[in-house]
Amino acid sequence: MSDQLPAAQKQTSGLKIVLIVLLVLFGLGLLACGGIAALTYFGFDKIQQAAGEEFQKQLAGNPTLEEEVGKDFTLKMDLMETGRGAQENQGKQIIVFNVEGSKASGVLIAEPSGNNKITKATLELSDGRVVEIPIDESAAAAAEPSDGLDPSDIDLGTPPGDEPAEAGQPEAEQPEAEQPEAP
Repeated sequence: MSDQLPAAQKQTSGLKIVLIVLLVLFGLGLLACGGIAALTYFGFDKIQQAAGEEFQKQLAGNPTLEEEVGKDFTLKMDLMETGRGAQENQGKQIIVFNVEGSKASGVLIAEPSGNNKITKATLELSDGRVVEIPIDESAAAAAEPSDGLDPSDIDLGTPPGDEPAEAGQPEAEQPEAEQPEAP
């Protein structure tokens, strides 16, 4: 009988180790899922804020918008409504923002172009009114800061095969194309 007791104790301690390992793995998995959820939540929140700030710069100084919601207004992108609006509009790109200002609040539906510039905007106020927001392309372009970079300043180098001959080696002569004589 004394021989059976140590074997039973060994099985129990082995089972405890397996349970502890499983609990640790489960805890790590749960922690990882929670971490991913938190990163996703806070990441989307930052995306919404950044998009709102970018488009708010484009709309700053818009007289119609300032008249309706006030001079100091904030935009926050609404991802759920943006997705729903894209489905309802057969894939037409729109971005929906929640607008809060000193005079009123509402929803701004913007149609951006491919370069993230608003081309058309509609404001749906909380009192039910719908106001078209005129977009002045020249004002938006003037408000955009210039980084002083001219695309012609970029040197892409010499295409392969057009490299100059190294020093000491004669350049290969290119046959000249014959020019047709003018009649």
